[in-house]
Amino acid sequence: IIKKAIESDVFDYLNLHYHFMGSYTASGDGTDAQWEGNTENIRLAKKHDMGIFIISPYDKGGRLYAPSNLAREIMLPDLEPMEYGSLWLWDKGAHTIVCGAARPSDLDQPVLAAIRSSTDKAKEDLAVVSRRIKEREEQILGKDWAESWHVGLPNYSQSEQRGFQIGNIVWLYNTILMYGMLDFAKDRYGTLTGNAKRWDSNKTWKENVFANPGFNWMPGCAYDEAYDYASELKDVPEQNLPRVLEAMAFVHKWCAAKESTSNDEKKEGDEAVTIPLEYQTAYDMRPWTAFPER
Repeated sequence: IIKKAIESDVFDYLNLHYHFMGSYTASGDGTDAQWEGNTENIRLAKKHDMGIFIISPYDKGGRLYAPSNLAREIMLPDLEPMEYGSLWLWDKGAHTIVCGAARPSDLDQPVLAAIRSSTDKAKEDLAVVSRRIKEREEQILGKDWAESWHVGLPNYSQSEQRGFQIGNIVWLYNTILMYGMLDFAKDRYGTLTGNAKRWDSNKTWKENVFANPGFNWMPGCAYDEAYDYASELKDVPEQNLPRVLEAMAFVHKWCAAKESTSNDEKKEGDEAVTIPLEYQTAYDMRPWTAFPER
């Protein structure tokens, strides 16, 4: 739909999710060689000379206002995560990015990134951190997996029986391992879990999708450990199949657990889960807790 809208030449600009660690709901989907969702739409928009407005770069782009210790470790001492996310987007051709500021100081890092964006030092810092991320990708994920993890993975539109969002779930696995973004992944996966609870096996795929409000902003259903995924994963390369199954189980274990955010104390009755230090939040710039997390 987005591609057709761009090619129509009716619109002057577009709003997209597109971030250094993925494209939010579009990650694990698309036809781009890197399977990064909206990458090809960004390229197409530039070709058609459209303005590119990036939605939620600091929340859906990795909760950069509350980064994990690991994400910050990867990017320091050169850049804070919000600075890196901003510079990366402008380098890829974004014209406008939005910041949901609650107080003037929330604009400090975005404004600093904007002021520095045209300097040689900012370009050097961006290149250094990007190179560090690429090296980590090969070290943690492995070159073969990094280049082929997406092959054959269906998302909800191809999963006609249960609407599983498999490509997106495996992307969350990569994101946690790469950046320690556990709280970000929990936010995303929570909607998939809610969708799965409301899925009615007695209804058709279309009936479920149109009746389920969660599909409007985060489509697809979560992993079901009791389900046989043989038919869903029939197009996955044989060498990737064990890790795909491992990835889905990993995300479900960490993101469907009862504990709240990574740094919060466990509530009485919750299953004890030890959160690695690198997954824990380094700091939280928000002046209050967002309503859905209360």
